[in-house]
Amino acid sequence: MVEIATGQIGVCETANNGGIPLTRYVHPFAPGSPGVPWCAFFVSWCYLQTTGSRPPWNNPGWVQSIYAWAANNRRLVGTPLRGDMFGLGGNHIGLVARSLRDRIITVEGNTSTGCVRSNERPLTGLWFGRPK
Repeated sequence: MVEIATGQIGVCETANNGGIPLTRYVHPFAPGSPGVPWCAFFVSWCYLQTTGSRPPWNNPGWVQSIYAWAANNRRLVGTPLRGDMFGLGGNHIGLVARSLRDRIITVEGNTSTGCVRSNERPLTGLWFGRPK
């Protein structure tokens, strides 16, 4: 999933969550949807591209749904590895590209810039789920 996600770095939305992210990441799961926050759709799309199948969580566009799936299926982990999902509460999600001692390097969509980008984040305040 990380390789797929990394290949998307630099894809940016137009106003109101529109443009390429809407058609590429949201519409495979919610055809015809207007612009919506798309970080969870991005993670779900990366899963779809990697496995060829729809993700196992109920709602591919909702961070809380992905967290609930991870919790209910014993996929929450304390120490993140490359390829894990990270969540910032129920509001934002992305992928762990690299795990360091006290922080992670991420690939995430719908960041404050409206783009897919890599970020560095401290481990505090995050949850981690292993998709496979």
